[in-house]
Amino acid sequence: MRTKAVYVAVSGEADVYFEQAWVSAWSLKHYNPGMEVECVVDPDTYDQVMGSYRRQALSVIDRLVRVEVPAQFGKKERSRWLKTSVRQHVEGDFLFIDTDTIVCDSLRDLDSLEDDVMMVRDHHCPFSEMTDAKYIIQGIENTLGSRFTEDDYYNSGVIYTKDTPASHAFFEAWHAQWKEFHKQGVHTDQCSLAVLNAKVHAIQDLDDIYNCQIRLSVRFLHRAKIVHFFNNQCPQNRVHPFDTNEVYLQVKKDQTLTPAFQQMVLDCKSLFYSQTYILGGEERMMYDDYACRLLRETVVKCPLLYSIVNKVSRVLLIAYLALKQKN
Repeated sequence: MRTKAVYVAVSGEADVYFEQAWVSAWSLKHYNPGMEVECVVDPDTYDQVMGSYRRQALSVIDRLVRVEVPAQFGKKERSRWLKTSVRQHVEGDFLFIDTDTIVCDSLRDLDSLEDDVMMVRDHHCPFSEMTDAKYIIQGIENTLGSRFTEDDYYNSGVIYTKDTPASHAFFEAWHAQWKEFHKQGVHTDQCSLAVLNAKVHAIQDLDDIYNCQIRLSVRFLHRAKIVHFFNNQCPQNRVHPFDTNEVYLQVKKDQTLTPAFQQMVLDCKSLFYSQTYILGGEERMMYDDYACRLLRETVVKCPLLYSIVNKVSRVLLIAYLALKQKN
């Protein structure tokens, strides 16, 4: 294949971010043995990988790209700094892939893509249809100090980019935009991406099967080539083993990808827990409303407050049902 796969990992001994990259790269190589894989890392991660069991990952990662980053940055900032500047560190056409992913099929069709920069829409839908768009807009507008009215909002977990002047210019502008947002305390990368694309409209739509955001839509799972799990989910809302860090902690414990673990990776589309409730329509809209968000935030972090809210809700529900029965 002409197209490469590229990961970014900023990881230390205590976390599992490099294990995630290792597992994702292993799944990719299983289905795409001829695809070159590069992983862009900061110096600390490079030294840690090369001096530990993690070096085994180089059996599926063809090149570890060591890049200097600002010394004052923490791990999250380093990760976003590398991600938004990744185009200048890797030659050739490539598919950037977040580490919390599993590749499930051949990616050979990437070689036929023609656009400079391509991504899948966040939530697999226009921004105006996203249930939590209002909160994202608030964050963007508070940072910008002006209105944000675009309907294009892309998920940066998977990015196809050609090695062209237009693509390089886009990433340079994204990196600059991210640094401006970072100065104002916004360290994530998607808000700066959305603001930039609102100016230049350079991103084209990538087929949703290359970034199946499974927590947000089951529509593309059956054809998905890459499943994106989002490992930062609240522990009470897990639907799949790869939603959690436990599976990657097992890799850290075993210090290798055992045959049993490899089979789990290959079976990832069928490992969803039996107790998995699909939300749609009005229920999905309610999920991101303030009342439901309060319950989600407090059920683990503040059980006393959750208990109080739940008891008050019970009283209100009984009163409502009684009034409904009278009418």
